Amino acid sequence: MARMSAKIKVLLAEDNDVNQLVASTMLKAMSCEVDVAINGFEAIKRAKLGDYNIIFMDCQMPDVDGYEATAEIKKLVNAGSINPVPIVALTAHALDADREKCLSVGMDDYICKPVSEADLKRMLEVWVTHKVSEEIERKIDNKSVHKLKDLMGAAFPQLVEMYIKNTEDAISRMNAAIASSNFSEIQACAHTMRSPSAQLGLAYLSKIASNIELRAKEGALEDLKGLILDLDANFRYVLDDLKKL
Repeated sequence: MARMSAKIKVLLAEDNDVNQLVASTMLKAMSCEVDVAINGFEAIKRAKLGDYNIIFMDCQMPDVDGYEATAEIKKLVNAGSINPVPIVALTAHALDADREKCLSVGMDDYICKPVSEADLKRMLEVWVTHKVSEEIERKIDNKSVHKLKDLMGAAFPQLVEMYIKNTEDAISRMNAAIASSNFSEIQACAHTMRSPSAQLGLAYLSKIASNIELRAKEGALEDLKGLILDLDANFRYVLDDLKKL
């Protein structure tokens, strides 16, 4: 198994002992320090006490489930009681409705069970190990935005709204297309995102879209699954800032 370069403090909220052992073993092999919570109540308690880099949260747990626990932890973050921490859902389903429920309660990302080493590693890379080094690159390039604002004038807010709507639609279509291995649809969606993302100062999103377009041409299904998840996560990373433009 590939190892991360430094210790990462992880909270794993999972009630099934087999799943606990498998996931914690994978994470420890990637140089993570892992604490386990067996239900949502314990996850909230541990989140209050431990300064975690990331939380992997099972959605279905006894007493307090993952959705309730996430909402409570995010309240603590918003109140300034604990440091911000990304929460990744562990869900048994890949349906859009499940994904939307995860995001609606404040979960930052999601992976489907059974979890794999590749899934866990990708989440660590997106939300922890690359977060500091890529934070500047992932943010909106204000210089590009100011130029576009001057050009568009009063029409600029409408342009931003259109971009957000079109991007959400493109990601939704790609998620649907990946299930049927519809590479031409994925390629077309990614292509429509490249230029508008760059124009709005989102070079990082444009780069991911370009990679998706390339991998779709090659029919690289497994690579595409990870790239589309990354695209979705990074779009949501800048979404609040986009709405404030």
